Amino acid sequence: MFVFLLCLQGCFGASLRQAWLYASNDTGQYTFGGYDTLGGTYAINLYLDTGGPILNPGNGAAVMPNIPLVIGSNTINLRAAYFPLTQFTLQLIFDSTDTKLAPHISAVNQWFSSSAPQPASGLGISHGYNDSVPNAGFTYMDGPLKITLTELYVAYVPGAASKVGGYDDKTPGGNSDLVGKFTLEVTDTSAVPEPSTLALTTGLGVLMGIRRILQRA
Repeated sequence: MFVFLLCLQGCFGASLRQAWLYASNDTGQYTFGGYDTLGGTYAINLYLDTGGPILNPGNGAAVMPNIPLVIGSNTINLRAAYFPLTQFTLQLIFDSTDTKLAPHISAVNQWFSSSAPQPASGLGISHGYNDSVPNAGFTYMDGPLKITLTELYVAYVPGAASKVGGYDDKTPGGNSDLVGKFTLEVTDTSAVPEPSTLALTTGLGVLMGIRRILQRA
């Protein structure tokens, strides 16, 4: 029973496998340019980290990230070689390496904006391809896990030292980088009750069992 309860809390997992950032209109429709985490595509490489080293370094398909998400808040930093955006869409895909898959989460935001991002509607673009795909909202259900985008910020800081290049993080470009972050809140919809609630429920079940036994005696 104890192992079963632990599994309910920790046996379900989700991971971020793909991210795609491009200039768009206010519905998430692609307009120009783009960054992705696939490597080896026409798009500029988009590098991700969670506060430490870059998690998808270099170039080529083998650098596709695999970032496990924990229950609670997950903040992921992004960095790429700079080119100007005025409005952009971020698309995210979880637990899949299918590069033509429609995004699981899509969000539109303004360049340098501190305001909340908006859900992307209409058509976007599949990761690393020119195929149009339906955009998604802020929330995605991955099995029992509910994944919600709660924050998105992208900016360019003039004068900051560049750390990555367009297609190789080991040879930084001469300009400052595009930098930003997004936050994913993960909740387990199958989570067990709080210990106090579980203890009360278990205690009532034991009492009812004893009562039935006494009634049959």
